[in-house]
Amino acid sequence: MKRVLFLLLLFIIGVTLIMCSGEKKQEAAEEATGEATESTMETAVTDTAMATCPGCGMTMEKSKMVAYEEDGETEYFCSEECKNNYLAEKATEEEAAPEDE
Repeated sequence: MKRVLFLLLLFIIGVTLIMCSGEKKQEAAEEATGEATESTMETAVTDTAMATCPGCGMTMEKSKMVAYEEDGETEYFCSEECKNNYLAEKATEEEAAPEDE
């Protein structure tokens, strides 16, 4: 029984060392090629960045949302349907608002 536990422990240590060396090799390769690690970090942050849907107020990851760009600003909606409803409502409000002349 002690031998089995000892072999299992050696296996776990070996796997851990292999995984760590792979990460270090990747970091060394990025440094050698001049690739910025900031871009990798930026991608990771962007993928998990959260946004709130202006149509219904639901908060979720931007990567799962529908993006809509207008006047250089990007809004994120929880679904295509929510985006369409929000834009239709916004257009109706703009038509109903009196214009200043």
